[in-house]
Amino acid sequence: MRENFLKISIALLCLGGLWTGRDPGRWEPIELCTDRPIRARLRVRPGPGPGPAVVVLQGYYLRQEFLEDAALALYSSGLSVATVDLNRSRRPEEAIRALLDHLRRDPRLDPERLVLFAHSGSVTPSLRVLQQDSRLRGAVLLGFYPEPYRGRRPNNVLLAFGFFDDYITPEDMLGSLALTTDGPTPEKSEEVVGDFSSGSARRLVRSPLSNHGGEAFDPLLLAASADWYRLALPAQELRRPSPWRALRPPLRAATLAILALLLAPFLRWPWLGVAGFGLLSLAGFPDALWGAVALMLRQVGRKARRHLLALVAAVGSAIVLSWFAQVRGGNFFEWLAASAMYAFSYLPSQVHGLVLSHRGSWKYLVFLACLAGISVWLGRPKLQRRERACPGGDREETS
Repeated sequence: MRENFLKISIALLCLGGLWTGRDPGRWEPIELCTDRPIRARLRVRPGPGPGPAVVVLQGYYLRQEFLEDAALALYSSGLSVATVDLNRSRRPEEAIRALLDHLRRDPRLDPERLVLFAHSGSVTPSLRVLQQDSRLRGAVLLGFYPEPYRGRRPNNVLLAFGFFDDYITPEDMLGSLALTTDGPTPEKSEEVVGDFSSGSARRLVRSPLSNHGGEAFDPLLLAASADWYRLALPAQELRRPSPWRALRPPLRAATLAILALLLAPFLRWPWLGVAGFGLLSLAGFPDALWGAVALMLRQVGRKARRHLLALVAAVGSAIVLSWFAQVRGGNFFEWLAASAMYAFSYLPSQVHGLVLSHRGSWKYLVFLACLAGISVWLGRPKLQRRERACPGGDREETS
């Protein structure tokens, strides 16, 4: 009786992760067409007249839902919010431009008050778009320093990163910020230089709260972003994001991690625990990482053979992720496998911890790798059919 009760509790916990990550209604789907059909979404702020909007862009290999909480935090500040699935386009700049063109045709939005919010791998294509589109009023670029590009300087750029970011130093960010302007640049963090009306405003913000993965959910960086947009647009009606909205991701992740750590010793079905954290990736990737770390703390150091299997699983999952990056097509099985893979293969340590924590979970990983490979193969014809049905697309064949 007790064992059945615990199994039901774990299943409810998995569903709870999905429920806490959802936000009911009001997202409008958008179908874009570049080199292939692209999914995008729009959430329009209530209020009279055309208003400002921000395009929220996620990093490599991540679904657009990854930045759900960041998008909703910016929405709570008074901005309309749009997102786009860059991973389905081999030309992310074209996907961003297609979304911007769509937003400028929407009578509810002001075409002259659009800004970008980009994190990690989406910063580079965002910077290219900013340099080519002088109508964009500004951008917040988090967690990835831009490369030096020639051409027009982008309007009103804020670069932000977390103190614990492994990829970036303050010197890197200050040097990169200097490459985006011909005018003065900040000599230290938090300093604002330049003029918003001319597009030369620049600022560097460093938060003591986050690492690379958490920068887009950092309440300090989100508040700084809202302040920057209010000055760049201009939009005096904007306010700082709701503190509860900004703090919801880490609070939810910590709660789920603690529950998982408490219930893990009672698990008798290894596949249920692993599948549960696969489901959590649909609610939010940070939740899955916290859960994986919690499991990793449970049983470290058992049997050298399992360490080897963990390494094999980590390498295999990385290969599968590279398949997704190349094909980006999809059917239900690929979506299922990708969601589970995102939950415990972003870092080898998470995979290692899961294998150490659950007997037989490495078999589940191998099964998912095989399932993903078959799904990618089966998804190729569907991907090509979608490309042929896309009017005005390049109809490039996927190799």
